Amino acid sequence: MNVKVAKTAFLCLLVFVVGIGTYAVLLTLRRPPPNKKGGGARTLTAVPLRKEDVVPLVREFAVVSSLENVELKAQVAGKVVFCGRGTEDGALVRKGELLARIDGTDYEVAVEQAEAELAILKSDAKRAETDIKDLVSMTAEMKGDYELEKDNYERAKMLFEKQVFAKSEYERAAQSVSRRKKIYIETANALSKRKFDLEATRARIKRAEAAIREAKANLDRASVRSPIDGRVDKCDIEVGEYLSVGKVICHVVNDSKPMLDVPVNADDALSILGVRPDKEHWLKIPGSVKAVARWLRNPGVCSWDLEVVGVEDYDRTTDTLKIRVVPSKYNGNAPKSFPLLPGMFCEVVFSGAPLKGVFNIPFSALQFGNNVFTIGGDGVLHRHAVKPFHVEGDRVIVLSGLPEGESVVVQQLPRGLVAGMNVHAAIAGEKSGGADGVPGNE
Repeated sequence: MNVKVAKTAFLCLLVFVVGIGTYAVLLTLRRPPPNKKGGGARTLTAVPLRKEDVVPLVREFAVVSSLENVELKAQVAGKVVFCGRGTEDGALVRKGELLARIDGTDYEVAVEQAEAELAILKSDAKRAETDIKDLVSMTAEMKGDYELEKDNYERAKMLFEKQVFAKSEYERAAQSVSRRKKIYIETANALSKRKFDLEATRARIKRAEAAIREAKANLDRASVRSPIDGRVDKCDIEVGEYLSVGKVICHVVNDSKPMLDVPVNADDALSILGVRPDKEHWLKIPGSVKAVARWLRNPGVCSWDLEVVGVEDYDRTTDTLKIRVVPSKYNGNAPKSFPLLPGMFCEVVFSGAPLKGVFNIPFSALQFGNNVFTIGGDGVLHRHAVKPFHVEGDRVIVLSGLPEGESVVVQQLPRGLVAGMNVHAAIAGEKSGGADGVPGNE
């Protein structure tokens, strides 16, 4: 019986001791370990945290195109009867140079027919004008005769009513005025009809003249000429080929007028470049915004300062604004300027308005979302929730929310470290006191 009591008491004591030990371990996990002198604190890579003046940059990519890129299409249908040197890809042509000619025989015939019809119509119009002139004179004469006969009739009627004039004389006067009236009306009607004929002839003359202009225009369109100075690209026609209206003949590109339409994230355009609505523009970019373009194949040789033309378009599917820029000044390292040519893939860097007194920290300082850890002068680790203003490559601009003078941790925080623990800051670029010489690798 005493042995059972002793065993029970021993088990109870053992459970109590294990419970006390487990509680002590849990307390250790819930709070930072007590400060220890010497090498007990972890070493973390950090950089000094200070405010500075920063010019934010927006880096994007775009392909060079041309401000003058004309697609030539056949404006008339017909067979190609001539191809000049400008129909070869890469040929340099001048404005107005003949590139190709389409058979214009039908349009030449149309011009001749319209001109012949015009001559006939002009002759008809001239004859009508002469007839109208004669009819105007005759109408005036017939009107005078009618008025005279009308007066005679009125006088004969008055005398007849007074029984002074014989009835036969009165009837002859009535017949005479009726005949004169009929002749006057017929002459006036003939004049009106001739005037109508003249107006119709003049309308047909205008139509014939329009037909001549159209035929001549088609004849001119049969000669395909370059509208600009430039380089011929994508030309695929040959003599004997039949072209329909709208068939693409070639492209003519002016390499001397390059441009880039750069897609810029809408947030960056608004916050960094300061794009705003304007009274005279859809969207306007401040004149202080600068830009540089560098050809990725050889950025040192082909680098240009850019002039910002304006915002050309908004793409809601990508939430980007298309900003057009044109080269203004060569800034490469070649003795002779190397041009931006259509098709070059370039990096475009925009410089926004300067920011004063902000933090420009490494991207690696962002931990667990938008948390930043700093080490104070007392060696204690602190956590700060920040709102990044702009990410530029491997740097992040933070406007506020960080303590100036402390050091910001720029490595991934090791497991087990939390805010409030004592750590050692190994400033990047300095040798660490760790055993293996690598900061924060303990």
